[in-house]
Amino acid sequence: DADGNGFLTPNEIVVGDTAEFLGTPYPTRQATLGAAVTWRELVRLDALLDVRAGGIQGNGTEGIRCAFFVCRAMFDRNAPLEEQAKAMAFVFHPSATQAVYVESSDFARLREASVTVFLPGPWASRLGASRATVSLSGRNLITWTDYSGLDPESNWNGGTNFGSIDLFSQAPPRIFSVRLNVTF
Repeated sequence: DADGNGFLTPNEIVVGDTAEFLGTPYPTRQATLGAAVTWRELVRLDALLDVRAGGIQGNGTEGIRCAFFVCRAMFDRNAPLEEQAKAMAFVFHPSATQAVYVESSDFARLREASVTVFLPGPWASRLGASRATVSLSGRNLITWTDYSGLDPESNWNGGTNFGSIDLFSQAPPRIFSVRLNVTF
């Protein structure tokens, strides 16, 4: 912000002229942690945490929004200077560099959690069963990430070898289900 007015213009940014390796679009580290706890054959709680790190993702949605002058950086004088610089480099610089919208796709996600209730024997026998349970579960419940786009797993091209770009993609859906298991 050379003139100190809090708003960048194209002549206030510098874009390097050397190509640089930005990283791999695929996570280089992954971990999954699952846990299940049963209390007195009455209730069981299950959870699955998924962690992926070491990859990058292009936030193409934000780039396109800025190209059409509908992102915050193009019209809000209070937008952070970093956002303004990205927009100026992508939209106004001759290189039209998309590298400014590439960022870490690290995340931790509560992939699944469920609670299962073991129904009393007399209830199961009313169904003609020896045992019955009712479960409530949810998938893709919470995501912890610094990724600024919709979701660090969304990818317009299905994760091919050509990169990972979030371009008006859908995040993994949050799903809730109820299940009745009956043993005869």
